[in-house]
Amino acid sequence: MDANAPPVELLDLLYEAVSDDSQWPLFMQRVAEHFDSSASFFICGDMAEEAMSFSAQHGIDPALLDSYAKQIQSDPRTALFTQFAGRSFNLAALMEHDPELVERWYASAIYQELFRSCDIEHLMAFLLPDGGARGGALGVFRPPTAKEYSEVELQQFAALAPHLSRAVKQQRQFAQLEEERWAALSILDDLTMGVIICEESTRVLFSNRKAQQIAKKRDGLSLRHGEVWANQQKESDLLRALTQGCVRLAQEGRGMQGQCLSLPRKQSLRPLHLRIMPIWKSRGHLSVPDLKRPVCAIYVTDPDLPQETEIELLQRMFGLTPKEAELLSLLVAGLSVQDSAKRMGSRVETARTHLKSIFAKTVTKGQSELVKLVATSPAWLNHTSSDDRSLTA
Repeated sequence: MDANAPPVELLDLLYEAVSDDSQWPLFMQRVAEHFDSSASFFICGDMAEEAMSFSAQHGIDPALLDSYAKQIQSDPRTALFTQFAGRSFNLAALMEHDPELVERWYASAIYQELFRSCDIEHLMAFLLPDGGARGGALGVFRPPTAKEYSEVELQQFAALAPHLSRAVKQQRQFAQLEEERWAALSILDDLTMGVIICEESTRVLFSNRKAQQIAKKRDGLSLRHGEVWANQQKESDLLRALTQGCVRLAQEGRGMQGQCLSLPRKQSLRPLHLRIMPIWKSRGHLSVPDLKRPVCAIYVTDPDLPQETEIELLQRMFGLTPKEAELLSLLVAGLSVQDSAKRMGSRVETARTHLKSIFAKTVTKGQSELVKLVATSPAWLNHTSSDDRSLTA
């Protein structure tokens, strides 16, 4: 085994910190202790823009790191740092060969204002470049009275570099995925219907704001113990049977159209309307290739809550006029342009003019593409979820 290899415990903490930010302080503490240092720091960001995207530290005031990041371009040692990108260095040993740099450092405002009062002097660090100024740096400090870092310690410290570089890349990937996931899920909060994403057992993975409002009433539908429940056991059993059936058909490639269900309520004569749809690899507009098995989306409509009509929602979604939205809703329902014009009491030529405007506003080139666009929108799901063909529990 390489004598310079980092301790396994230290590496375990590092990779735990990638997915759990709460582990960074402990990792920084262990780094300082392993190298017999009074302080340690890790910064990541765009140094050219003097901005940190992430930092962790031990034995040093976080405000000092923030101030240093903002003033880093005024550090007279910056040019020296960049020469060692990707390598560890003992700053004191390097500066011994440049007395003028030493003099400028101790006379600099950044030293006088930030470092002089912190009782930190000796620095061992390495930089992690990332295709330019953006990157990271890990370092440890010792006070002026302590001995300098040895060559052996420098080699041991350098052995951390590839692991930290890998960890930084993984953390950025995780952060990007998390941002994308929450951006996608936050869109569901804007819908006027409830959306619950669950496993086939009805264990809830996500519920949007409207679904939580409906479930909070515990009338017809509720979210309890992390699962979806109806008022009565038989209704809950039927709901589970439908979700399991949707998943099974999706797995077998025999159906992605979903199921409808109406749940009676005690406080209203009108039931809740549910549409249960599988989410699986083969569903084009909801492609989730990383799923090992299908999950279900349960769309919930409460007819007692103020609801946008399909026409109003089409107006809002695509910026249509009332007449354009009315024509579009009729086309989606399967009517021809001629029949739609007759239903609207308009001339066919007028309907065709409306249709051209709809094509332009929706950036579509034909009726089939237009209908497909609407059929995969919340307006269509809202329409089908209240269909009279729903099963009644």
